Amino acid sequence: MTVTRRSFLSTTTAAACTASLGVPPRAKMPRLSVQMYSIREVFWKEPEKNLERLHAAGFDGIEFFQYGPSKDKWFTPKELKKMLANAGMAASGTHTAFGWKGDDLKKTLEFCSEAGFESLTCPWAMRKTAEEWTKLGEEMSLVAEDARKYGLPFSMHNHEQEFKLTYDGVTAWDCIYKNASPLLLQQIDTCQVVHPGADLMAVLKKYRNRHHSIHAKENIPSPYGILGQPPTDGGKMVPWDEVLAYMATEPDFKWYVIECERVADTLMPCIESAKYLLPKIKAAYASCA
Repeated sequence: MTVTRRSFLSTTTAAACTASLGVPPRAKMPRLSVQMYSIREVFWKEPEKNLERLHAAGFDGIEFFQYGPSKDKWFTPKELKKMLANAGMAASGTHTAFGWKGDDLKKTLEFCSEAGFESLTCPWAMRKTAEEWTKLGEEMSLVAEDARKYGLPFSMHNHEQEFKLTYDGVTAWDCIYKNASPLLLQQIDTCQVVHPGADLMAVLKKYRNRHHSIHAKENIPSPYGILGQPPTDGGKMVPWDEVLAYMATEPDFKWYVIECERVADTLMPCIESAKYLLPKIKAAYASCA
């Protein structure tokens, strides 16, 4: 086999990237999704056109948290699936809190499966003791096992409390995963780890191969929450280059979900964030492909 200069440089660059991280390179570049909650006040006014606008801006998916302008005006799963397909978009997943047991869970899983959603996430939790957090992880592990039967990766989404609350030096987040099934993934909100002062990279690496998606959110406060814009209080920015370089080595990682919740009546912050993040994703993938 002839080794060209280009193939040699490509191989050595990938090897260097792999060696620096101590993990193998990933096989496929993740896609970009937008958190619907970030555009909740504008999206349902003209959903088809907004999906087209987002797709044109570089988004391949949307993460739901509701399925219509109000609960009495929900789209059916088939309608959602068709609407997304017409715009060339996918549903990276959904946040829901409709209940995680019995018929409630069954209805949720059937809805997600029929609509073609790619994942399911518990968006929020609050407990008081280490034992309660650990029990939560065990309960959510059972949900993850049920979700797997429908082909749905299931994740816990963090807020600040999981990293502010500690028990004998152990964070609430670590309590959740203490006895958790490997099927219980984590959907890290980058801001909600950095803002309370936790080590974002350590959290990502500690729970390797538990990522289907990540919420890409800049540290607050800022006027619009646009990625790459420093917090107005002088706080730390999310270390995007480090995050993207590491996640480029995660073989099962699928989606960056942009979250810009400061102003929810415009697509602008999410679109501007896509302009910032997409070239970085491509560069990280090129370095570790």
